Amino acid sequence: MRPRKRCPISWRRGELNIPPSLELFALIRPYNKETEEILAGNSLYISKLARTRELSIGTEVTKGKGVATSVRDHLEVYVPLEGLLNVDAEIKRLRKDLQKVEQSISSLDRKLLNEDFIGKAPKNVVEKEKIKYNEFMQKKERIIESINKLEELRGKDNG
Repeated sequence: MRPRKRCPISWRRGELNIPPSLELFALIRPYNKETEEILAGNSLYISKLARTRELSIGTEVTKGKGVATSVRDHLEVYVPLEGLLNVDAEIKRLRKDLQKVEQSISSLDRKLLNEDFIGKAPKNVVEKEKIKYNEFMQKKERIIESINKLEELRGKDNG
């Protein structure tokens, strides 16, 4: 069984914390006519799955200002963000989340570097703490990546 891939529109929505209830405008630029025909023939399904109020598909579609972009093998997806997202507020929220994650990492780091804890705690407890530490490190990376993307987007809008 092939693993399911998330729709690039849904992926952007989740990455930028745009609620699923909000209908988006999306543009899809396929790289060739064959892909365009397949997408056009399935546009109703794509629109329903991605919760778009309007979907534009075509090789002539162009990327405008202030759009989230997803590049795939055979196409690019653009989601205009104007009116959907307060970039500054979202960056502020992500920085708060980052601060909490860094505090958790620091706490777990102290615990895992404490030889008394490592020596006295059951192995499964130590292992769980290591797993938590790794999960927080991955979360930290994702938050930083999201902040960078939003700052890049804000820079393009201001430029």
